[in-house]
Amino acid sequence: MAYVTSARYRDPGAWQHYVISIDTTLATAANRARLYVNGVEVTEWDTETNPAQNLTTGWNAAIVQRIGREYTTTYGNYYNYDGYLAEFYNIDGQQLAPTDFGEFDTNNVWQPKEYSGTYGTNGFY
Repeated sequence: MAYVTSARYRDPGAWQHYVISIDTTLATAANRARLYVNGVEVTEWDTETNPAQNLTTGWNAAIVQRIGREYTTTYGNYYNYDGYLAEFYNIDGQQLAPTDFGEFDTNNVWQPKEYSGTYGTNGFY
């Protein structure tokens, strides 16, 4: 599974909202992994390699989950992450939309909102 977009997010002082939504059980390959930035789905990819149907990943497995760190069987290198995380949700068993976590205000600016759904078996906030 690999995705690369040519989109550039160049304002390091701006708040940004990302939703990564994965459900490898879906029949349509392009729907198995989806990315939303500030409420808008990214649909143009320089590289798009969709996950195989029913792929089991290390994320959400019954192991320690590490945010911002590469997944390998021995937990490899840290990603070069240089930023802040205001909130991090892991929702188990559902492929949610960005509108579950945010909404556009009257000026059409994406704003966070409180999540009111369930987290599932291995989910967390």
